[in-house]
Amino acid sequence: MNRLIFSLSKKALTAVVIILLPVFITFVYGYKRNTVLIREQLLDNLAVVSATVEGRVIQFIEVSKRLTKDFSSDGLIMEELERLAPRRNLTPALLNNHLTKNKLPLYSRLYAIHVISTDGLIVSSTDGSFIGRDVSREPFFINGRKGQDVTEIGLGPDKAPAIAVTAPVKSPKTGLQTGVIANFIPLSGLDDVLSGRSRQEPGSIFRGLLSRKKIEAYLVDKNGVRLAGSRPAGYTEPKLTVETLPVQTCLNKKEAVSGFYKNYMGVDVAGASTCMPALQWTLLVERNELEALAPFESMRRDAVIAGIIVAGLISLLF
Repeated sequence: MNRLIFSLSKKALTAVVIILLPVFITFVYGYKRNTVLIREQLLDNLAVVSATVEGRVIQFIEVSKRLTKDFSSDGLIMEELERLAPRRNLTPALLNNHLTKNKLPLYSRLYAIHVISTDGLIVSSTDGSFIGRDVSREPFFINGRKGQDVTEIGLGPDKAPAIAVTAPVKSPKTGLQTGVIANFIPLSGLDDVLSGRSRQEPGSIFRGLLSRKKIEAYLVDKNGVRLAGSRPAGYTEPKLTVETLPVQTCLNKKEAVSGFYKNYMGVDVAGASTCMPALQWTLLVERNELEALAPFESMRRDAVIAGIIVAGLISLLF
C-alpha cells in the first residue's frame, strides 16, 4: 500500500512538474523579452523628451536673438550710437535712460545691455560702471561685429554662466556699421525650462512631466561644466563637472548617445543626449535605471520564486 501511495505521489509530482516547467520556461522567456522591449521603449521615450527639451532651449535662445535684433534697429539707439561713438567726451545720459527704462524691462531675463562702438568701447550701458570699458578682445564683441551671435560667457564676480546675445548696429543714414549691441542673459533662466516648471515658455503642456517621471534634464558646456538644470540633492559644489560618456561623445564626435551608463554621481541611469554644436553644449535627459525599471522587479522576483518551486518539486522526484 505504501509503495502504491508513493508511486501515486511521484506520478502526481511528475505531472505537476510537467505542467509547471513549460509555464516557468515561457514566463522566464517572456520576462526577458519584455525587459528588452521595455528598456528600448524607455530609451525611445527619453529621446522624445530630449528632443522636446531641446526645442524649448532653442526657443529660449531664439526669443533672446529676436529681442536683440529688434534693439539693434531701434531708431534712438542707432542715432545715439552714431553721435556718441566718434566723440568720447559726450554724455550718454539719453541713451542710458532709454536702455534702462524702455528696453531692459521688455524681457525679465535680461541682466544688462551694452551699446559698443566699432572699436570695442562701451559707450552706453544699463550698468554705468561698464561705460568706457574696452571689450575689443572679448569673443562676444568680435562675434557681434561679424553678425548676430550668441556667445557663452562668465558674468559677475561669481562667474555665473550667461550668454551674450549680440547684433550689429548700423547708421540710419549711411547703412554702415557703427557698433554692436549686446544683451546679457543669465543661464539660470534655463533652469525652469529644463525642469519643466516654466509657465511662460512655449510648450508648457510638458510642465510636471520631468518631475513626475523623475527625469533630470541639464546642459553641459564645452569644458564639461554643468550650465543649467536642477541640482541633485546633497550636491553643493559651486561648479559641477560632468565627464560622462554622452558628454565626451558629443564634444569629441558631435554624436548623440542613447543608452544605459553611469552618470556624474556614479549612478546607473537610462539617458539620451542631444548635441548643440553652435554653442558646444550637450543636453542630457536621464532617469535612474532602477527606478525606471522598478515595476518589473516584482516580475523578476516572481520568476525566482517560481524557479525555486519547480526546482524543489524536481528534487522530490529524485
